[in-house]
Amino acid sequence: MSAKEDILKYLGEKSHEGALQSELYELGYSRSTIVEAIESLEFEKRIVRREVGKKAYRIWLVEEAPFPIKGLLRLGVLKAVEYPHALLTARDLEKKYDVRVIVYNSALELTNALALGKVDLACSPLVTQVLFGLLTKNLK
Repeated sequence: MSAKEDILKYLGEKSHEGALQSELYELGYSRSTIVEAIESLEFEKRIVRREVGKKAYRIWLVEEAPFPIKGLLRLGVLKAVEYPHALLTARDLEKKYDVRVIVYNSALELTNALALGKVDLACSPLVTQVLFGLLTKNLK
């Protein structure tokens, strides 16, 4: 595997928590190789990096970042026929934004992703959102 693939795999395991850049040096590659791979992945818009200290950075996969990303719209939808309008809207928004449609298998997964900030918009049943909000106090 290449450094890029190892970094993506490692970040996938970390999910929405992300990883400090210093943790990636433990993957067995030189610092310069890690830095080059990170810069390349950032340019490809596959990862996002945020400064968390003077010289510390936290890195996430774009799909897992728990905050909005400028110029990117992450739309979460269910595998259901009730949401074709969401896909049509996403296609229209592609002219102005980088739109990523993320398909979820369950409404609970999607609502949790919305609560964690992993998606910017979500098309899920209102009942699920209300129950999730009551049970976890995460949605307002």
